[in-house]
Order: sequence, then C-alpha cells, then structure tokens
Amino acid sequence: MTSPIDSPLLPYQLHGEFLLTSYSLRPSDPTFGTTQFLGAHFSHKSSDFPSGGPGTQHKLGGDVIVSPTVGATVTVSLNRDDNFHVEYEIDFSGNIRKGSVVVPPGAVVPFMLNAKPFELGATLANRSAVLQGTLNASKRSAPFTL
Repeated sequence: MTSPIDSPLLPYQLHGEFLLTSYSLRPSDPTFGTTQFLGAHFSHKSSDFPSGGPGTQHKLGGDVIVSPTVGATVTVSLNRDDNFHVEYEIDFSGNIRKGSVVVPPGAVVPFMLNAKPFELGATLANRSAVLQGTLNASKRSAPFTL
C-alpha cells in the first residue's frame, strides 16, 4: 500500500537546463572554426499537466543564419503514472534525431543526443550538433503537514 507521502496525487517539480552546440567539421566549410551555443532552462510542476496528456514544448535555435539550420525541441509532459516524461530532439534542416526519458520524483537525469556527420544525410556531412542537459526532479510534497 502506498503511504500518503508517496502518493502520485502529490505534485513535484522538474527543473531542466539544456544546451545545443553546433559546429563545422571541415576546413573547406566557410563556417569552419565557428561554434554555435544556444541554451535554455525551464521549470514545471506536475500539477500543471493532465496525466497522459499533451505537454509543453521548449524550442531552441532553428532560425540561425548558419546553414544548415540546427534547432532543438524539449517537450515536457506527464505520463499515465504521473511521472514527468521528457522528449528531446535535434532538427538538422528537417532531419530529426530523437530521444526520451522518464523522470521520477527525486531523480537527477543527464541526457545527451548527438547528430553525427553523415548520420542524417550527405548534405549534413560538414556539420555536427550535440544537445545535452540535466533534468532535476524534486520529491513529491504534501500541501499540508501531518
């Protein structure tokens, strides 16, 4: 039996930070030697989401002058077990690479996703990108003390 303190009905918070790094790999590329860093952070309460419902997207990049364009999206939602579900993706000029993780209460979860040269098509052979971040969840907290 679950005690009231461990109940999935009690909310918890998720704090996230993520960084998108994009860089050129070939000296013949006009952008060689240029590294692009874009970062963001977010904070959500589990009580802000319906269980198993749609989430909130956090977008980064995608409108950068450097070609090919590189963007990232981190989507936060609540799964049917009332735990945070985080999906993350790199969008490299329409070529998408994805990952996801479930973050239970009290967990600290690092994540990283690479878009490697040639993995997403020959047109992206000159560039690479990395999306990395940390998800930090608080423990569930009761709205009152016993």
